[in-house]
Amino acid sequence: MLEFHLSGGLHMKKHTSHAGSLDSAVQASMEEIAQKLVMFEKQNEFHPNSLKLKIEELESDFACEPGNSFCPGTTKIVSIAKEGKSRNLMLRNRYDVEVSFDDQFRWLRTKDSPPNSRPKSNSIPFVVAPNK
Repeated sequence: MLEFHLSGGLHMKKHTSHAGSLDSAVQASMEEIAQKLVMFEKQNEFHPNSLKLKIEELESDFACEPGNSFCPGTTKIVSIAKEGKSRNLMLRNRYDVEVSFDDQFRWLRTKDSPPNSRPKSNSIPFVVAPNK
């Protein structure tokens, strides 16, 4: 299982543990989450030994409106997909960006949303309505 989180950058942790049953897997997961919350409160990170993923070609206006010195940390991972040997993560802040990594989690490419779908300066951050 792969765990991705945003804490001072994009991080990935690979889990390789096994459980004898679904119940024991759920119990072990709940215990690990509880331990991680304590670690997060003390150190502000979930995994000190997680891999920080390098992202290139990310536009400067992805997280901050041009000319704005205050940039709230509102980037979210909205989808993760495996395509062949690559992993694609859709990141959302002021607009969506797809970031692709190879099977060793080396950066491959960053694909921005089309410029005409990006919010205008001083506008409300755009929201994608859920499909019904």
